[in-house]
Amino acid sequence: MFGAPRAANPSRPRCPGENPRVSCRLYFANGILAYTSGPLLLLLMTLGLVQGLRGRVYEYQSGLLWLFLVPFLIMLLTPKLMGVLDTIRTRRLDGAEALSFALEVPFSLLLAPLLFYLHTTFVLGILRGRVTPWISPSRNP
Repeated sequence: MFGAPRAANPSRPRCPGENPRVSCRLYFANGILAYTSGPLLLLLMTLGLVQGLRGRVYEYQSGLLWLFLVPFLIMLLTPKLMGVLDTIRTRRLDGAEALSFALEVPFSLLLAPLLFYLHTTFVLGILRGRVTPWISPSRNP
């Protein structure tokens, strides 16, 4: 108890922060939500499509639309905006980086439903008991 501090285990990743246990749990919860949000959003889109095909006309309230759209856009755009702000803070943002950011946003919006589908098939495969091998990429150049 009063001896020298134990050496960190190099094979075990460390979580940052003042309280590593809390930050590790938040990091783990973030991973769980990342994989479960795909199936949930795909289910929501499918139910909306089915209701639209049935001919149901919705009288939506714009406040409710923004209530669901804003958190989705925050999750999608915050990492990109933080990267641009970090680039601006550390050095000058040139035209190529600004163009890259401007093109990445619409492509991310177009790619998001495909990722929802892929995450859904992955999660359902694991729940059905399918073996998902982890094939490590070659580290040799």
